[in-house]
Amino acid sequence: MHIPKRRKALLIANGLLAVALMSFIPLNEINDEFVKYFDETIEFRRATDFLNDNLSGIYNIEISIDTGSAGGISDPAYLQKIEQFKLWLEQQPEVVHVNSITDTFKRLNKNMHADQQQWYTLPEQRDLAAQYLLLYEMSLPYGLDLNDQINIDKSGVRIIASMENLSSRQMLDIEQRLHD
Repeated sequence: MHIPKRRKALLIANGLLAVALMSFIPLNEINDEFVKYFDETIEFRRATDFLNDNLSGIYNIEISIDTGSAGGISDPAYLQKIEQFKLWLEQQPEVVHVNSITDTFKRLNKNMHADQQQWYTLPEQRDLAAQYLLLYEMSLPYGLDLNDQINIDKSGVRIIASMENLSSRQMLDIEQRLHD
C-alpha cells in the first residue's frame, strides 16, 4: 500500500472540498415533472402532451369530504359547502376540470322542473335531494352506480380535480392551498 507523503495537505484539501460541496446542499430541490423525463419522440410523451393540450391534465387530486352522519350528503347546507368548494377549485389556475356530485344534483333538479334553466340549482330541501338521488340511482343501468362519487352510507362525497401537467412543487403548493 502506498501512503502519500503529503497526507496532511491531502486531508485538508479533501476536507475543504467536502465543506465546499456541502454548501450547495440547500440549493438542491425536489421538483420533478416525470413526463419530461421522456423525449418528445417517445410515444408516451406524445400521448401525454396531446392529453394535456386537448383533453384534461394527467394529474388528479381526489378530495373526500365527510358529513359525519349517514345520509348527510342530502343536507342542503352540506351541498352548498361542496358547491362553494368546487367553485373555489375551478378558480385555481392549475385546475382544468372538477367533477362533483353537486353537478348531478343541479342537473336532476333542472330535469325535474321541465328542463327550465332557472332550476339549475341545488335542491333546497333535504328530503327532495334524497329523493332525487334515489331516483337517479334507480335509473342507472346494472353495474353503474354513484359509488365512485358517494360512499355507501351516503355520509361523504369525493371530488376529483383534474389538473394540467405540474411539477412536484406546484402539486405541493395546490395541496397546501387545499388544506388552508
